[in-house]
Amino acid sequence: MKIEDRRKEGFVTNLIKWEKDNFRPFPWRKDTAPYRVFIAEVLLKRTTSKAADRVFNEFIEKFPDIKSLCNAEVEDIEEVLKPIGLYNQRGKGIKEAAQFIKEKYDGEFPGGLKEILDIPHIGPYTGGAILSIGMGKAAPMVDSNVFRVVTRAFKNVLSEKPLQKEVVKLVEELLPEKDHEYFNWGLIDLGSLICTYRGCHKEDCPVKNFCNFYNED
Repeated sequence: MKIEDRRKEGFVTNLIKWEKDNFRPFPWRKDTAPYRVFIAEVLLKRTTSKAADRVFNEFIEKFPDIKSLCNAEVEDIEEVLKPIGLYNQRGKGIKEAAQFIKEKYDGEFPGGLKEILDIPHIGPYTGGAILSIGMGKAAPMVDSNVFRVVTRAFKNVLSEKPLQKEVVKLVEELLPEKDHEYFNWGLIDLGSLICTYRGCHKEDCPVKNFCNFYNED
C-alpha cells in the first residue's frame, strides 16, 4: 500500500505535535529502560493505565531487574499483582520470561525483534514497545487502540476487513525514524482519549484533516 507523501507527512507531524502537547506522564514513560517497558506492558494487558499505575512503582521497587525476578518466588510476584487481576497468569508469565532472558541473554533484553519474540509471553506489540520505547529503535506498536485509529483514518487504503498484519504494515510505512516513540504513544493515546471504541471526538482530533472517518461526514 502507498500513502500519499503529503498526507503521510501531515498525519505523522500533527500526531507527534499533539502527543508532545498532551503527553501522559505515566511512570513507565519517564524512565524507559527495556525492563520497565516490559513490566509496564505486562501490567497494561487487559486492564487500564490507571489500574497499572497503582502497582507499577511497587512492583519495580520489589523487583527492579530480571535477576530479582528470577530469585523471587512466583507467589511473591503474584501478591504485588493482585490489585489488577489475572495475577496468576501475569506472575507465571513474568517469571518464565525472566528465566528465559537470564539463561539465554545473561539477564539483558536482546536488540532484535526476532530474538525478543522468542522470549515466552512476549508478542509483537510488547516486542515493538521494548524496541521503540526501551531501546530507541523504530518499531510499530499495534494494539486494539492503534488498530482502530489506523483502520478509521486510512480506510481508503486498507482492505474492507483488514487483518492485523496489514495494519502493522501500514503503521510501518507511517513510522518515522525520529520521534517514533511519540508517534507510537500518540496513536495509543489518540485511541484512548479521542478515537475511542464508543465513537470519535472528531473536532478534537489532531489528524482529522487526514482521516477518512472524519471526512466521510
